[in-house]
Amino acid sequence: MKVPKITDGELRAAVDLLLMRGAWGVPREEFGRHFGGDRRGRAIIAELRKRGVLPVVVAESPAGDEVYKVADSEEELRAYRQSLLSRIEELHAAVRGLDLAWRHWKAHRSPRWVQPGLFEVADGGGR
Repeated sequence: MKVPKITDGELRAAVDLLLMRGAWGVPREEFGRHFGGDRRGRAIIAELRKRGVLPVVVAESPAGDEVYKVADSEEELRAYRQSLLSRIEELHAAVRGLDLAWRHWKAHRSPRWVQPGLFEVADGGGR
């Protein structure tokens, strides 16, 4: 399901909310309520990042909630940036694996690795 275009007005409202809350941040659930749901809220945060409007990170509040907030320090920004890069690497690996599995599936119509039989050990050993 495609999220409708994010407006400049929504971005300005999100910036105002984030700046008003400061170091405490805005709980993700509350942010979603302000903007019509979690999916819309996540899309607005993503757009703020893509446009380079604010260095918004996801952090954990003292209460244990996930919050959106403006990064307090370069260290906090680097840590969040690294978590995004790790996720990108995982997605690239998943895409490569999907492509590999598809090529094998088209050629053989079977899983890439043969599943062990009922009385076989998964590492290739026999009975």
